[in-house]
Formats: sequence, C-alpha cells, structure tokens
Amino acid sequence: YDVDGVTATSNLLNFFKELGVSVGFHIPHRIREGYGLHTEALKEIPVGAFSTFDGDKIRSRIMHYAFDGDFNFCFATMKGEPKTRQLALNNSVSFLVHTAKTNVIEDWEVEIQGRAIFINDEQIRKEIIDILSVRSPVVNSLKESGQLNILDIIVLKPRMIKYRIFGEIVQNIPPAVFNFD
Repeated sequence: YDVDGVTATSNLLNFFKELGVSVGFHIPHRIREGYGLHTEALKEIPVGAFSTFDGDKIRSRIMHYAFDGDFNFCFATMKGEPKTRQLALNNSVSFLVHTAKTNVIEDWEVEIQGRAIFINDEQIRKEIIDILSVRSPVVNSLKESGQLNILDIIVLKPRMIKYRIFGEIVQNIPPAVFNFD
C-alpha cells in the first residue's frame, strides 16, 4: 500500500499543531473499509439539497433521501409539486449531501449528478416508501395515515458521483469521481 494519506495526515496535523489548533483525523483501514466512497457515511445525513432546472433557473430544495446498493438515490414528493413538473421537462438532477463535523478537516460532501425517473411499479414504490419512511417524518406520517397515493416516488440514477473531503481539498487533492454509464 502507498502512504500518501498517512504522510498528508501527518503534515496536516503538524501544520495545525503549529497554529495551535487541535484537530482529529481518521485514516481508513484499507482492508476493512476499502477505497473510495463509503456508503455507510451517507447514512449519517438524512437530507440533502435536490436541484432541478426551471427553464434557465436552478431550483434547489432540501429533501430526505434513501439509497440502495447500486447508488440509486430515492426520494418522495407530493404529486403536482413544481419539481415534478420541472422533472417532466428536464430530468437532469444534481443532489448534494454535506456534513459538517466538529473538526472542519473531517467535513465531507457527496455530489450526485444524474437523471430522475418516476417510479410507477407498485412493488418498487412500496419498497422505496418503506425505506424512506424510516428517514423522512413526512413519508412516515403519510404511510401511517394511509395517504401514500399523494406521493410521487423518484429515483435518481447517477451519471457521476463526486466525493470530497475538506482535508483533502486544502491539500489540493482532487475529489474521488465515479462515472456511471
């Protein structure tokens, strides 16, 4: 294995120590944690910024999400919402999940760019709603009251996922980028 991450971490720790700033760090165990994006980290944050095109404007809103093992991100929205009309005209979506840790060096974000697909298959809708109801109080409330028919279910199929860690950005290390067909 290479030691770029260990060396960079050591350099950053020394840099911040000289500034009198106490920082923590995490060096992933490559055998247990592997390389690249750790999907478990996405479970820490239940919401992200969901952006669509509205003509020549970008519209963003915070939404609860869930994801499956194939990097598909799932959302629920009320039928007739502006975003559903926008997606009918242009299904390109950008979704951003960001976490702010106590130590800014550990902050990370995941940006997903892809296309939105409305899910009409009842079995798939049910599976997604079951997952979303754990993360979204709105979906859970509608599920408990039997009002799921007012929801559109959307799956974001990624074209690109970009994973950034602030500690790497300040070292001029490019983000991890995953491209999908």
